[in-house]
Amino acid sequence: MKIKTNYIAALFLAAAAVPAFVYDAYINRFSVDGIFAPVVVNVEVAKPYMNNYCLMTGPDGSFFYLSSAGGPENDLPNAVLFTEINGEYIQKLFVKSFDKQNVLAPVDNITVFIGNKTFYYPKSIIETWKPTETEDGVLLQLPVEPYAASIIKPWINWYGDLNFVLKTALAFFANPFSLSAFLVCVLFCIVLTRQNLQTCIESAVQNHKKLLETSCLVLLLLFAFLLRIDGLTRHSSWVDELYSGTVAANPRLPWQNTFKDPGNPPLFYLLLRLWFTIFGWSEASGRMLSVLIGLAGIVSLYCFVKPVCGRKYAFLSAFLQTVNLSHIGYSNQMRAAILMMALAPLVSRLFFSLMEKGGVKRYVLYTLAGAALANTHYYGILLIVFNFFYWTYTAINGKRLFIKKIVVFLAVNAAVALSVLPFFIITAFQKALLDSGFNTWISRPGMKEFAAFAGLSLVCLALPLVKRRSKTIKNAAEQYGGMFEYAFYAVSFIFITAYIVSLKRPMLTLRYLSICLPFIFAAAPVVVFGGRSRKKPDALVRFLIAAALINISSRFGHFGGGSFDVYKEAQEYISADAAAHSMRAAQLNGWGDASSYYRLPDIPSFTGTGEYDVVYVNPLHIDSKEMLQSLSDAGLDHKYILWIRTSQENFILKKYLAGNGGD
Repeated sequence: MKIKTNYIAALFLAAAAVPAFVYDAYINRFSVDGIFAPVVVNVEVAKPYMNNYCLMTGPDGSFFYLSSAGGPENDLPNAVLFTEINGEYIQKLFVKSFDKQNVLAPVDNITVFIGNKTFYYPKSIIETWKPTETEDGVLLQLPVEPYAASIIKPWINWYGDLNFVLKTALAFFANPFSLSAFLVCVLFCIVLTRQNLQTCIESAVQNHKKLLETSCLVLLLLFAFLLRIDGLTRHSSWVDELYSGTVAANPRLPWQNTFKDPGNPPLFYLLLRLWFTIFGWSEASGRMLSVLIGLAGIVSLYCFVKPVCGRKYAFLSAFLQTVNLSHIGYSNQMRAAILMMALAPLVSRLFFSLMEKGGVKRYVLYTLAGAALANTHYYGILLIVFNFFYWTYTAINGKRLFIKKIVVFLAVNAAVALSVLPFFIITAFQKALLDSGFNTWISRPGMKEFAAFAGLSLVCLALPLVKRRSKTIKNAAEQYGGMFEYAFYAVSFIFITAYIVSLKRPMLTLRYLSICLPFIFAAAPVVVFGGRSRKKPDALVRFLIAAALINISSRFGHFGGGSFDVYKEAQEYISADAAAHSMRAAQLNGWGDASSYYRLPDIPSFTGTGEYDVVYVNPLHIDSKEMLQSLSDAGLDHKYILWIRTSQENFILKKYLAGNGGD
């Protein structure tokens, strides 16, 4: 009777978990990051009327002052006012004029940036709007389209319903107490059924092993796909992505361009160029390739861990990578890091298979996978070198060092090295290794890096000595086919080698160290759940341990595309503003073929020749000081400039040339 009562209560709690999740999500909707898009409004008005306008989110909604967008005083007839709204939902936007007599005439244009979407309203459109008079002024409603459709509410800055559910789920992994009601339901379900939960799971696995494994993996990949497809183009491409899409992998340019990046071997660019040729040349298309590579990386991690540690460890490792913010971020940008993270576990899986069984087929597969990794990124070469040292170390330690195997494995590594030789000869040697100005954005290692270097070095040196003296430590380190030992040494070798090289030529950065993430996820379950000889914890303890791992993983770093580079939205403003004023326009920092990439009109680059009325400066990867310097470098002064904000940090400069609106 007690068992039946427990199961009835557990079923009730499981059913209650769904409305509990909805309730918690609604209560915490304002505390979850990434739910609402930032809104930036710029109003260009005649200077005498600057103090006549404000922004409102409804006839009786929030009130926002419009302040000067920036820049020194000048003699231009117009000024730009701006405000930014973050962290609150907006159903409507109104510009309010306190002067009932002069409402439309002083306004030249209004620009609204919602996330990376640009809405530009020139004077000709504004004059068609119907003002609504109030007691203390006149309201102009901005006809802004919502960022995403919604069945909840028509908020114009809402990133979407799917995004809300996924972000709430990730927030739960990072902070379970954010969904307290849902958490209570889940925990009590486990407590009530924990005596039979493990037996049921083991029975299901035993009777339907293959079907259950396939189903769970498919569901995990579906969840991973939703996390990565959500917001695929939410942020416009940052400068490195623009290089990938418009230079290195541009299908309109010669294929030799794939070899021109001295910081990245050509494999990812070749794949991206082929993908563009088949599926179209666009930002969404290119990032979809990264999403699919990210999913393949989850599968390759699962396949790496499963033969060594078993299914449950493989699933937990794959889940950790699924919800990791860094992996999600890298899956949303067109850069080689995501391919490196997908190939690294595959290379390691083939390496383990090679050490265990050998054979011509395995040598060939390892050579091909190793060559692919080495031609993806420099750090991939470090993993190949580590595998050679690890193979030699285990062979000596196990007294299995045979001359024939040494020669064969040396030949394999030589073949991998030769595959990278064309890239080094064509590009890397002259433009990277011998160029002192290459990658100057990477600073030399500091005290934090030295502390990590010293700590890892000491542990690497001490671990073999401790293993010899302590059987317990030896068994723990070698549990599950040496997974923890291999993963620890791989991460340590990559970091230590990069640190040493960086003392001469800086290359140590978290972005490149992303190759280590799969090995951290592979080792984490082994570390927590321990070896085979330990008494196994019950289901509740396992759940809590797994939850702690997932919590840490979902907080670990984030480096996604966009948000700090705003090329697309800036270029949309430049194109619309130039067309609205019928001006002879030129621009600085326009980035080659990127306008065509975004299907925008081409604005010629300012070369100092030709008759122009205005010169725009796109803020791609440069700050306001660098933008002003670019004007100076072009022989232009800093007079007659309007500053248009795309965010608190980013500006577009609109420089009127003397005699063409500047005096």
